[in-house]
Amino acid sequence: IKYAQLVKSHVELMCHEYLKNEMSILESKTLDNLIRYLLNSETKEDIEYSVRYGRMLGFHLDTDVSRVSYLIEIDVGVESKIEEEHIPDRVAWQFFQNNIMEVLKYYLIDNNEDLLAMLSLDQFILIKALQKDEPQELFTKRVEYNLNRLIRYLNNEYNYKINVSVGSLEKGPMGIKKSYQGALKALNAG
Repeated sequence: IKYAQLVKSHVELMCHEYLKNEMSILESKTLDNLIRYLLNSETKEDIEYSVRYGRMLGFHLDTDVSRVSYLIEIDVGVESKIEEEHIPDRVAWQFFQNNIMEVLKYYLIDNNEDLLAMLSLDQFILIKALQKDEPQELFTKRVEYNLNRLIRYLNNEYNYKINVSVGSLEKGPMGIKKSYQGALKALNAG
């Protein structure tokens, strides 16, 4: 009977872990969709849809909060792996993405209005919200400090090379898009 209880407890634990993992993936995909809607908005209706969608997820994109976009590109050496024909399978990539998202959240998310999403296999966007009572200079130094800690960790732990570009500090949902475009130009310029 004790063995059966042990097996039952282990199976329950595995089910809880699986459910937690699935919820995390679903939450991440939902946030990815919000960011894509927002960054690809062309009309006023598109922006309003993105704001409503964001509100459903608990984000107040239409408020007078200043935000800045950071593009984080992580070079994991995919090209060399493809050349060697060791193309990682889908499960490995999913694990990599989930692991990296957790690391990024740990180092960079400190405000419930911060947004973090994956744009591509190796590119992530962080949209940081400036707290109303925080001076911009202090905000910038705090984010830079956390980014440097993240870069050191990923470089030391996994030997990943990281490129980060920063957009301008802007207000409102259109400001997020403008900040993203500035960060994208900076990333492309090197």
